[in-house]
Amino acid sequence: MGQSNSNINYIDNGGANAQKGFNYQDALAMLIIITNFSKNDFCIYLECRDDLEVDLTEQKIFIQVKSTKQSVATLIRQNKKRDGTYNKSTLYKNLNKSCDDKLNKYKIVTTSYPEGKSTIKGEIFNELYQYTDEQKKLIVETLLQQGLKKEELEQKLKNSYIYVSPFDNNLDVALTYLLGVMAEEGISVDNDRGRLLLCELLTDIHKKAEKKIITPSDIEKKKLKKDELIKLAKVEKCYKYMEEITTKLDNAGIINFDDKIRINEYIRVVDLKHKSEYKIVDDSIIDSELSGNPEQVIKVLHDKLISLNINSNLLYAILIDKYVMLAFYKEKIN
Repeated sequence: MGQSNSNINYIDNGGANAQKGFNYQDALAMLIIITNFSKNDFCIYLECRDDLEVDLTEQKIFIQVKSTKQSVATLIRQNKKRDGTYNKSTLYKNLNKSCDDKLNKYKIVTTSYPEGKSTIKGEIFNELYQYTDEQKKLIVETLLQQGLKKEELEQKLKNSYIYVSPFDNNLDVALTYLLGVMAEEGISVDNDRGRLLLCELLTDIHKKAEKKIITPSDIEKKKLKKDELIKLAKVEKCYKYMEEITTKLDNAGIINFDDKIRINEYIRVVDLKHKSEYKIVDDSIIDSELSGNPEQVIKVLHDKLISLNINSNLLYAILIDKYVMLAFYKEKIN
């Protein structure tokens, strides 16, 4: 997706400098990813033209994240800096985008919004608060003074909403909630896989958020794409298929019962805990070798690759994972 040079003017690298540990914005990004990654053309930009930016088919959603209670007054307030000048207000920063389109949406996410009244269902959030006509009038009057143009401002306000997150700044609560959402979405969280996935996702988020924007081409470095989130797609049906394969290997006498138990344990975390071994195997075979009867294919490849000095059961787990995920990509698992 091409970007104009003018977009650089709307990027604040301050957020890229501030990414340390796990925070409320990270939790919000994870929630968006977990509940939306399967949508067509989904991707998310971290600390780019806004705190978060979600791209769906022909639509951008710009998101300002605030970990404290908000009101219209706080959203349009300009805070005085030490040098006597004023920061831009939260709503100004959210609405002041150069890559505008009538389909674009603008969201403020907060932990609490007592002024919220009427709600609608959103594209990435279930429930969004709308501004009242009186609030819109105040917002327009104030943001005109801050430098936005009236016609443009009124159009954007039609697509501007507030979302109250289901967790506050208590990160233990946020993690527990995210694990519950993952389970509801059919993402396996058994055998500590859920927490491992969240750690992996946090690493991905920070890598993108920490990228600095110097030239327009750098914007794409801030993007977390759908194909980078495929690890989340290992829904329970994939693991059931993998365990069916280990049972077939056991029944065929290729492995014994104890091996089957250990392989099934590896399968749940093999792509997260054993990345170096997974990469070695990945580099040693091609997709066409994973075609055919699973027991035969996996035995032949196991015998071929055992010289790599990878634990035998771990090697079986990696090969089974690769076999099933290739079938998943090809939509052979329903």
